[in-house]
Amino acid sequence: MDILNNKITNILQINNKSLYTVICIHGLGANRYDLLTIYNMCNLNKKQHIKFLFLEAAYQYITFNKSHMRAWFDIYNLETLDLNINDIYQTINEISKVIMLENKKGIPNSNIIIIGFSQGAIIALSTLISIDIINPMAGIISLSGYIPDILYEKINLRYVNTPIMFAHGKYDNIIPIINAKQSFNYMKNFFPNIIYREYNMNHTICNSEINDISEFINKNLK
Repeated sequence: MDILNNKITNILQINNKSLYTVICIHGLGANRYDLLTIYNMCNLNKKQHIKFLFLEAAYQYITFNKSHMRAWFDIYNLETLDLNINDIYQTINEISKVIMLENKKGIPNSNIIIIGFSQGAIIALSTLISIDIINPMAGIISLSGYIPDILYEKINLRYVNTPIMFAHGKYDNIIPIINAKQSFNYMKNFFPNIIYREYNMNHTICNSEINDISEFINKNLK
């Protein structure tokens, strides 16, 4: 694809001719294959009409663990969730280009859902601050993620009708569930179509969560 750059280095695409698009954004240290479970296990009514785009991040230096790995942004301190906000802005800009390319192919934002896991969930939610995505998306799914406090006031309120799903493990030892709850409790004041789900798991994806993802996609890809 012609949108690869220093943030998105590869895109795995499943299904070319489609009416809808689901964009999947992996977590820290993972790759474009990491969220294939969503495609393989979700029971989707319109699956044959849905294009899946699995984005892959570039390798970069991560401060908190002094390692190079695939990441959408740097993390200075994992315990305090001190993140490189400029990195997040840059990644959002590149995600916006992916969305706009889908628009040019005839798929409107109302037919596009963004799913992110962990670091990818932070990016998915952070697209709500973008100034480039003109119309609300069909939905955003945050799996084991949250939106950083510093971005709260930057949320673009023209997206308030965007359906949003928070899904988080009760025993998450990487991104504590309190972060998702705080984000949800703040955002529900502005977003009427927002739901919150939690599961008996840690920092992973479970079958009941897959069922809820399926229900969300089926409801919002109309």
